[in-house]
Amino acid sequence: DDDDEELLENLVTEVAIAVDHMSRDGASSDQLAKLNAQMKAMQSALEVNGATSQQLLEFGKELATKSELSEVFEEAIRDARHLVQADRATLWLVDEESNELFTSVAEGMSGSDGKSKEIRIDIGKGIVGHVVCSGETFSCLDAYDSDKFNPSVDRSSGYRTRQILCVPLTSATEGSSKIVGAIQVINRAESAEDVSAAFTNGEQQLLVALGEQIVGAVEHCHMKASTAAEKQESLMQLK
Repeated sequence: DDDDEELLENLVTEVAIAVDHMSRDGASSDQLAKLNAQMKAMQSALEVNGATSQQLLEFGKELATKSELSEVFEEAIRDARHLVQADRATLWLVDEESNELFTSVAEGMSGSDGKSKEIRIDIGKGIVGHVVCSGETFSCLDAYDSDKFNPSVDRSSGYRTRQILCVPLTSATEGSSKIVGAIQVINRAESAEDVSAAFTNGEQQLLVALGEQIVGAVEHCHMKASTAAEKQESLMQLK
């Protein structure tokens, strides 16, 4: 966040000053090398934070342009994958009428005709159901170590699920908040630096931030659909 970034900037400045003083005082080359390495590492972290913030901003702008829910699904999972270097991602939303969770885009589980299909599950089922019902984030290094994981999809698809990170989507309106869905990422992408590494706390925070933008886009679609329906109803009454 901004406080962490400011702290990191201050540390970089202090290390730079220390390097300058040690150079003047004739410090050993090993000491200077260590301090220089620390400074470069912190500078790299600042660059990554800045790039990630810019990426989140761009994702938010793109999501805000979507007027159809199907477009939000597609954009959201693409953004989630890129943001945390995940192999797959799925956006789940709550259907309050049927008490189910549904997704219209589930990467790796599209129909035989090449088109994505809608998938529905009971609201309390599996890891995503646990996240939605509890409001708690779920993260694991190997899904098979969790009794909440249902391996039936892996068995039918031949895919091997390992790392999972799933965060709830929260809508805050009129002074109250409720869980409206969840965004879930699975496994590290092959392009990731370490494909066996668990998703980090920093990546969890990024996914939560993206989730806030997704909720805004979903609510925009609902509002637009509602307005369109009201307009249609008014036209029907005039006839």
